[in-house]
Amino acid sequence: MSEVRDSGYLSSSRRASCDGTTGENHRYAGPPSRQSRVVIGIAQAEAERRKRAQILESEGKRQSQINIAEGDKQRMILNSEALRMDAINRASGEAEAIMA
Repeated sequence: MSEVRDSGYLSSSRRASCDGTTGENHRYAGPPSRQSRVVIGIAQAEAERRKRAQILESEGKRQSQINIAEGDKQRMILNSEALRMDAINRASGEAEAIMA
């Protein structure tokens, strides 16, 4: 079976093998024009920029949460050390009072 082009249309048997349809209104458009390729390239570049921006925003939020957690941890450690020193000082003062 040979492929026949008539006014830009593919034969119905060839069209069926290409796109799974046998409709009569499928026209071979050829490769995308230079303008279409430029528009597609711009859209792809914009999608890539949005993707990078989302990643950077996510990383920023993640780092912010880490910083907050580290600050909370440090505050708890310092508070614990202060309570420990207070207990030692009180015990030392009571021991001196008993010895005197």
